[in-house]
Amino acid sequence: MEVVRPDKRKRDLDNLLKAASDALVSAGILEDHHCEWIDARWVKEGPECVLVVQEMSELMDCIEA
Repeated sequence: MEVVRPDKRKRDLDNLLKAASDALVSAGILEDHHCEWIDARWVKEGPECVLVVQEMSELMDCIEA
């Protein structure tokens, strides 16, 4: 998950994780108990929020390469 800060106020990135996870579950994209890895960061520019959902086996292939 990559998120652009909307302004200069202090914000908790981890609060956005819950909202994103709930939206993905509500859309039927994933189930909470299947989540193995969460990665989130603030970025300076780009879309307001980018979520990438991958199968764990795809992630492991990328890490091992």
